[in-house]
Amino acid sequence: MLSPCHSTVLAAALLGLGGLVSPQIALACGGAFCSGGTFTPPVPVEQNSERILFEVNPDDTVSTTVEISYTGAPESFAWVVPVPDTPGLDIVPAEVLALLDDGTAPSLNSQPTRCGSRRIGCSSVGTSFASLALPVVAAPTAILGCSDMALLSSPSAYDPVTVEVIDRVGPYEPTVVSSDDPQALIDWLNTEGYFISEGMEPYVAHYVSGGSKFLAMKLAPDVGVSDIAPIRMTYAGDTPQIPLVLTAVAAEPEMAITAFIAGPSRYRAGNYANLLMDPAWLRFDPSGVGSNYYAVASWLADGVGGRAFFTEYSGPVTFASFGLFEAEDWVRALGQRHPTITRLYTRLSGWEMTEDPYFEPTEAGPIVAAIDLSANEPVDTCQDRVLGPCGATYCGPGAMCADTLSGPACVCPEGWAAREVSAVGAARGAGIPDVTCQLMDHELFTSDELGGDAGSACVPGMCGTEGECLDLNGFPTCLCDDGFAAAVGFNGAPTCVEALQLYSPEEALVGGDKGVGFAAHEASPSRRRTEVLVGLLIVMLPGLLGSRRRRRER
Repeated sequence: MLSPCHSTVLAAALLGLGGLVSPQIALACGGAFCSGGTFTPPVPVEQNSERILFEVNPDDTVSTTVEISYTGAPESFAWVVPVPDTPGLDIVPAEVLALLDDGTAPSLNSQPTRCGSRRIGCSSVGTSFASLALPVVAAPTAILGCSDMALLSSPSAYDPVTVEVIDRVGPYEPTVVSSDDPQALIDWLNTEGYFISEGMEPYVAHYVSGGSKFLAMKLAPDVGVSDIAPIRMTYAGDTPQIPLVLTAVAAEPEMAITAFIAGPSRYRAGNYANLLMDPAWLRFDPSGVGSNYYAVASWLADGVGGRAFFTEYSGPVTFASFGLFEAEDWVRALGQRHPTITRLYTRLSGWEMTEDPYFEPTEAGPIVAAIDLSANEPVDTCQDRVLGPCGATYCGPGAMCADTLSGPACVCPEGWAAREVSAVGAARGAGIPDVTCQLMDHELFTSDELGGDAGSACVPGMCGTEGECLDLNGFPTCLCDDGFAAAVGFNGAPTCVEALQLYSPEEALVGGDKGVGFAAHEASPSRRRTEVLVGLLIVMLPGLLGSRRRRRER
């Protein structure tokens, strides 16, 4: 049995990072789709993602706004994030990032439809992709632990760790810790109640060795969990950067990351590929069942090793009014300070988070959020699966999607195991399960390190009779026999079922007959060659990766 502290960390890892989720806001709806009225398209929501706002200020500072939400005892709240220097701090209205998300999210419009061989015209129903209601992970990455000990204010207490106590801000009592000795700082974190396993230590050491400090916060004794608010950190600099390497500690496979950058002009990724989505690859079910947008984004990003950002919007700060006066005033003031906001989006798994992305200005023009699908081939609304046999399931690099009696399933390549995750763009509410493949070598902690028994994530019967359960990072995963695929199970783990037919990602997602799925736009010099070649890589990807299926030794 896991202790209360460790069970919090383990459950939170499902969301991608120790217990950080976005607050529910007034404009959110309880299901996966908001009923927007006759002329407003429904809104599918996305789980398990990071949202972060950067402001590039004219006084050579950068402000970073992070969402934080926490469930548990107030005295057990403990939060720490790497920072380049001791920051200035203030709090932000809880709904700010949700308003920005809603105002800039890409929408799919005018999807043509047909029933069987009879075309019935273009549907005027669009689908807007915005993460409003469901839990999302805050960014930049933070370590959230269960600490019943006060942070020490004496620099000499943990020599050579330096501890700077900062004045209280909102509900938080912040402290900045730093050290030239990675192990000393790791020991400090563990002693103060943060969960740093042996597998996690290199990720923390990465930032210590790079000269980063760590902002650590606890709740003041006179506040409750309901008082938690987004924190805004301001420090010297002109280059927004996400400390993504540390996110790998507990990232769910194919975690979504949305970065908003407010500044004097449009921004792009400086060390990642910059992509634009091609409408020819997209489709959605006008009845409101789902879309392949997120799966296509995952596949295309994997085509360049996961190191890519899609530019989804660039233009003036825009938002809809929902009567959230304080938050709307804050966003309105943001637009007055900064003429342009850029929305950049990607999907990454922990093993792909090997370099922190940074962002730089570009003279490229604006990007509109609306994506017109009117030139696409019609989707057949009379089929049982409008989006194809695999729906919106993407199984990961080198994996195949399988059609089964249980729905879409995954056949993982050798060295990968299938894990149950929360579906992106879930059609029927929060927590809808899906399955994808996880790299087996990416194991940072085990169930026994989380307070349970070794291998305790697996129980008898998991994965069925045609597969083997493997405990990875405290979660059950399945290794299926030849001829079987991992589908959503009934016990929090995938199960192995018979695969009726296999599909490559291009066959499952786009029918296998489309050209390059994005238009590469202006790149920094270090990325130009990558973007010239990336289309070829995408076309060749299924052949390069192959469709190997695992043969388990008996």
